[in-house]
Amino acid sequence: IAITDSNNARIVLLDRASGAAFKVWSRPTETLAVPRGIVIERNGLGLIADANDHTLSAWDLRSDGDGRAYQFGAPGMQDDQFLFPNDVVIDRTGRIYVADRDNGRVQVWR
Repeated sequence: IAITDSNNARIVLLDRASGAAFKVWSRPTETLAVPRGIVIERNGLGLIADANDHTLSAWDLRSDGDGRAYQFGAPGMQDDQFLFPNDVVIDRTGRIYVADRDNGRVQVWR
């Protein structure tokens, strides 16, 4: 289980059976701005909606190094931009849904 700890700019990973934290993760080379939402992709990467960074980025949460696989988004109102993204989910078909708070919308990628 992955939980965003926004005010401490980190991700806490919990053991599903015991509920105990087994890893506390943050970007090793730079800090997360304000991580709000996270979903674990089929390939094991954590896709993080970072509200103050106005981006979504996928990270290898098992890595202690710079494990970023990809990142997209920038501040703005266009289709590929966000203003304070707050959550992210992926459906069974692989579509990514992003709650784009200050733009008052949900963006969808295939």
